[in-house]
Amino acid sequence: MNGLGVVCVVGAGQIGTSIGMALKGSATAMADELLLWDVDQGRRARGLVRGGADRSLLDPEEVLAADVIVLAIPVSEVVGWLRTWGGQVSPDTLVVDTGSAKQAVVAAMRSHLGPGVHGIGGHPLCGNEGRGPEAGDPAMLKGAVFVLTPLADDPPTLERALALVGALGSQPVVLDAGRHDEILAVSSHLPHLVAAALVELVPEGGAERELWRRLLGPGFRSATRLAASDPEMVASFLAANSGPLRHALGEFEHGLREFEAEVTSPSSLASRLERAANRRADLVGDC
Repeated sequence: MNGLGVVCVVGAGQIGTSIGMALKGSATAMADELLLWDVDQGRRARGLVRGGADRSLLDPEEVLAADVIVLAIPVSEVVGWLRTWGGQVSPDTLVVDTGSAKQAVVAAMRSHLGPGVHGIGGHPLCGNEGRGPEAGDPAMLKGAVFVLTPLADDPPTLERALALVGALGSQPVVLDAGRHDEILAVSSHLPHLVAAALVELVPEGGAERELWRRLLGPGFRSATRLAASDPEMVASFLAANSGPLRHALGEFEHGLREFEAEVTSPSSLASRLERAANRRADLVGDC
């Protein structure tokens, strides 16, 4: 097949809209036509207006006619879609998702996609706390890591998925689904819970509400940014990755207990904080 063929994005949220916009502007692997489906008619219409597709679909069954199906919906909905429609996908169709937890998706693809269907897990590491098609931005995909988690040793499927990632301007990383979930539990999922827990430490309402608001420093604001994320989407991938996330929570709790034991010792704290600063600089630089 030359190019990507007919591509259908399922889900007109931030990521789905961004992918559609990026594919429409791509010069490396053109889609013959770019379609959009979302169960929410209003969101579907807004995604189309944003430039996320050439046209939107009125019937979910029309999705099955595409050459490439991109499931840009919460992880639980990806699994549900595969359970409902996976057996009806035509052979030679490429099915890829964008969910933040991969083991559940890969297992569902193995169980529900029929013979000859090219399934592969996917996860673009980009986005922000914005919601809906209005938050779509193709620039967020440029240079972003896009993890691909194959179901098996399947070069033709991987080749087509790499072409899709390349058309988005993203950087592919091929990884085992389990290893992806272990790393993301720390690098992405745990921070969502930490942000929410920090927000819950602030009293809700009361006479001192305005005082608290005035004393919320930039550290609190930056550390709790993720608490503004779409709660249904976040809850979906957290629950789907509950095993690795529980392990990460245990390790994090252990680290906090160590800090608790050192909180009265400026020298010990300074040493720990310096190590943390150096490790952060090595990991992410100045960003």
